[in-house]
Amino acid sequence: MAVNFDVSLTGFIDENGEQDIAGFRSVAQAIALAMQPRWSGPASTMGSRGFDIGYNFMHTGIDSDAAHWKTAVPDRTLRGLQTSQVHFRKGLPYSIELGGTVSSLHDSRLYGVGFELKWAFVESYKYAPDIGVRTHVSTTLGSRDLSLLNAGSDVLVSKSFGVAGVMQVTPFTGYSFAYTQARSHVLGVFEPGEVKLDTDIIDAKHLLSHRTVFGVAFHASWAELGFEAAVPTSDDGETVATYTTRLGFQF
Repeated sequence: MAVNFDVSLTGFIDENGEQDIAGFRSVAQAIALAMQPRWSGPASTMGSRGFDIGYNFMHTGIDSDAAHWKTAVPDRTLRGLQTSQVHFRKGLPYSIELGGTVSSLHDSRLYGVGFELKWAFVESYKYAPDIGVRTHVSTTLGSRDLSLLNAGSDVLVSKSFGVAGVMQVTPFTGYSFAYTQARSHVLGVFEPGEVKLDTDIIDAKHLLSHRTVFGVAFHASWAELGFEAAVPTSDDGETVATYTTRLGFQF
């Protein structure tokens, strides 16, 4: 068993050139959602002088017994996809934040980089919730076979409450949309005793996901602890749920 697995796509093409597109779509979308910038957080921003750096641990649920996962990762029995993500944000004027992420899928060769932009267009009103939008783009790298380009946007609503004058608790909810362009690199198909010089390429697939986001952030002094869930709005067999735990520091 390999220490670091790679996603193999050759099993999605048979000797007649027929492609298992449904299996490819399911694997690609789950990995894309596991690697995208995930901590949406409260709708509010830090202010123009604020800076935040944090660590996100994400668990993405998959059906590990499904045939497409046994095809994609034949040497492993996966129990979900676990991702570590370093996440930084910088506050800008006009309730805007600019941020980025560096992600690593545990026990694999896959890593990713992402960028995000957030704007709270309703913020800091006493009796009204904060409302904001976040947009992001990312790519997943390190796979011999699989190429992923991701983009998405979140609409967020949150409200902060003080606790004993020492902590702020901020529940939030929202809607998360993601788009993924998934395609294969050139795939050489090898048969027992024979090497086929021809190559088969899985054409680019355009994948969409719709998820509901809800979570809570606890902020005391310069430290923040947060929990977030992004769950599918419908059971389409491909979009998956991601659960995030975050530890952050704001300056």
